[in-house]
Amino acid sequence: MLEADTYQSIMSLFNFEAGGNQAPRSANVECAALNILAQLCHGSPKGRQAVTSASGFVNCFNRAVDLVLLFCSSMNEEESGRDDAGINNDHTETSFQIQKKTDQDCETSDLVEASLSFLLSTLPTTAIKASLVSNSTFIQLCFACARTGKTQVIRSMAVRIIALLASCTSVENQLTPENASELLCETLTGGRVSTEESDAAERINLAAVAAHGLQCIFSKLRKEQQRVVIEVVGQSYLDLLRNRSLS
Repeated sequence: MLEADTYQSIMSLFNFEAGGNQAPRSANVECAALNILAQLCHGSPKGRQAVTSASGFVNCFNRAVDLVLLFCSSMNEEESGRDDAGINNDHTETSFQIQKKTDQDCETSDLVEASLSFLLSTLPTTAIKASLVSNSTFIQLCFACARTGKTQVIRSMAVRIIALLASCTSVENQLTPENASELLCETLTGGRVSTEESDAAERINLAAVAAHGLQCIFSKLRKEQQRVVIEVVGQSYLDLLRNRSLS
């Protein structure tokens, strides 16, 4: 697919200007396209480099971000009475007022999962990390997706995005060391993953990602927060050993 530049044709689906500023015909088309591009980026550094350096990447990237914003906007409207920890309530009045430029199908969970998967697959690229961290609304909504996403896949991928962006945390950004560590500690204690036996592998993998994110921000935390992280990581390790010995 890389040699034949097929990915270029897939990315042209997101060139809305060429089609009269219209979105692709259906959510299924967008979902399939984003999943294929995500697989290419996840598959190898060569694939990620080819996709992220392509001329059509910006349109594709912007579309994926817009879909996440649209989904979380509707989620916030449905659960307006819920107070999500980690989100600055001073911003909630305006954070979700995103203009809906796309078709109604864009709010399906499958399409949001594909959008998050694509964004996650591009995060090793430094410029993309910087772009997402500077998007305060996106960061707020990632926290919301991690805590109240409609599917386990959405919640898990949102946690992974926060963990991979952890190295870019700053008190000047929406993604601070404090709110990142809070979410990642919740993940280590099992709050972000189903407790079903069939999800054990995902639970372990997500815990490893969260631990890596905490390692990236540990030196930025205050001493009392560092103590909390040490306790959580220690307890998580003990739980892992206990579960393995019982099995």
